[in-house]
Amino acid sequence: MARRPQRKKRIFSWLSRLIFSPAAALALGLIGYYSLAGFTNILLPSGNLGGILIRAGTLFVVGVAVLRYGRAVPPKVKIALLPAALLFFGYSMRLIENFYFSDIFIPPGPEMIFLAFGFGVIFTSFALARIAPAIRDDQFVLVVSGLCVLFLVGMAFNLDALRETAEHRMRLNKINPIVMAHLAFAFLFYYLLVFSKSKRLTIEAVIFTPLLFFIFIYARSRGAILAGGASLAIYVLLLKGTKRIWMLTGLAVGGFAVLAFSDSDKLDIILKGLARLNSGDDQSASLHFIAWQGAWEQFLADFAFGRYAIELFTNFYPHNIFLESLMAVGFIGSLPFAIHIVLATLAAASIIRSRQFPIAVTFIAVLFFRDAIAAAGAGSLWGATGFWITSILVIVIWHGRHRGTRHHDLTMP
Repeated sequence: MARRPQRKKRIFSWLSRLIFSPAAALALGLIGYYSLAGFTNILLPSGNLGGILIRAGTLFVVGVAVLRYGRAVPPKVKIALLPAALLFFGYSMRLIENFYFSDIFIPPGPEMIFLAFGFGVIFTSFALARIAPAIRDDQFVLVVSGLCVLFLVGMAFNLDALRETAEHRMRLNKINPIVMAHLAFAFLFYYLLVFSKSKRLTIEAVIFTPLLFFIFIYARSRGAILAGGASLAIYVLLLKGTKRIWMLTGLAVGGFAVLAFSDSDKLDIILKGLARLNSGDDQSASLHFIAWQGAWEQFLADFAFGRYAIELFTNFYPHNIFLESLMAVGFIGSLPFAIHIVLATLAAASIIRSRQFPIAVTFIAVLFFRDAIAAAGAGSLWGATGFWITSILVIVIWHGRHRGTRHHDLTMP
């Protein structure tokens, strides 16, 4: 009988290490919110309590992981992160000036924006930077596989609502089609990386991939399709030698299987969605073009330092974080942002080409390309959590590496 309490104690200790691990903090920070949002959609459909609980839980996990595993960031890495810090400071000053001195309302209001930007972006990104070297693949696959299961279970609980919206754009009250498609792509790419690492992961990939692909297609997000396809192409092009050949072969076989065993309407959905971009009858795309033009004109009007953190014609952010930076902080204020993007792009490309990093790091690098491309057509500077986390982490990991050291993948469970 004495063995049972000891076994429970060991299980509890193992769960504690996993839940508050750097890998869990990373996964929750990147994809945790919408992986769990399906449950809030059915259990707490009204109000923001469910979202607040998920975000508070994520911040708690990140905070505990930093306390347990956090390391001082090396000086050379701090220098590489300085451009991002300068952009954060300049953009924060612009928000404060617009809200409290120019009396400009920027939806959804100062409280939500400063909470999202301060905690969701700045705190989470720099906190994860301190624990990035401690991210382990064995923990990463357990957490991401677990989040995928929770995501699909949450979708199953909301199956009636999904069926009602599938003919137009599959969505839930708590999960819009864009993030639903982006999340499905993240899980699809995760299984592309890990499916051959163990029998369990192979079985998961076989079972979950068709379901994720169905969600990805019927969310009908053109931005997610373009960004996902482009980032996957970048990943394949950056691979070297036989690994590129095997990846191309695997993608070709997978694509053939999807076309052979799925309904023909799935490809038609993709093609029709992309064709609407040039048809002129897509209201969402038209509004985006109008907002981009307005943001560019505002930048030209206040070229050096910018003036507004909102596009005045649509009274919203312009759905392009690069134009938003120019519009809000001008050419001079955007120079650090440009430097940050260059550093992150070089770091992400180098990580993929080096083949020396764990699966979790490769996953981050590819999601950086995906999020950077997607951010040109959706999202805001203050809410682009995925872009900021991945761009900061690839810089930290690449510039903080020990030269000549090979970062071997850990054994998959």
